Amino acid sequence: MRHQATLILGLYLIVTPVIADEKPTLVDEADRIGYAIGHQIGSDFRKQKMDLDSAAITQGIVDGHRGSHPLLPPKEMNMRLVELKRKITDETKAKALERLNKRQAKMKHKHQLGREFLAANGKKPGIVTTESGMQYRIIKSGEGDPPKLTDRVRIHYKSSRLDGKVINSSNLKRGPGVFPVTGMIPGATEAIRLMRPGAKWELYLPPKLAYGRRGPYAHEAIIAEVELLEILPAETARTDQSRFSD
Repeated sequence: MRHQATLILGLYLIVTPVIADEKPTLVDEADRIGYAIGHQIGSDFRKQKMDLDSAAITQGIVDGHRGSHPLLPPKEMNMRLVELKRKITDETKAKALERLNKRQAKMKHKHQLGREFLAANGKKPGIVTTESGMQYRIIKSGEGDPPKLTDRVRIHYKSSRLDGKVINSSNLKRGPGVFPVTGMIPGATEAIRLMRPGAKWELYLPPKLAYGRRGPYAHEAIIAEVELLEILPAETARTDQSRFSD
């Protein structure tokens, strides 16, 4: 038990405030080390929002360091430290659970918004829905053969959130981007495989066909505009690195 109390005290010495009535003069290395430890202790317990008496803490450190007779029985001190550890652990778990619940609620809200948007959008004239759940509207038709999986394509593109906020656009860069057909977000790859050079489509993508579960646009349905300018053999194309291919 004594070893456990010493271990717990050692752990919580880094999260306990020690505040002196008078500011000490930091003359030598020992003074500076002592102040650094005290500042760390005070800062960490402030973050834990623990309301403790600095005078009692100071007296406990002094008595422990000098080997003086403690003001509390060792069994009670051990009990208090165990209770403190449990309290901090419980609060930490509660905060972590709260953050997780908020993330899950936000994720569910995004999915719900996407489902509602796509359900309504799919009923509009000119909207085609594929088996994967991708929706598209043909703005301009193209001519020729569609790209193969091994090709690369030069495209103009713009991806936006449902509220209209632009995620990325080739017009914000140096011009059209070049991508492997298989190197784009899944919905763009599916659409490009159906498009012919010169075609321009507007895509409406559920999260699984957009940015999936990663990044700042995870779990969101998006709207993307794609214009297929040119099909390029793989060995002659330079890939453009952008969010449209994440």
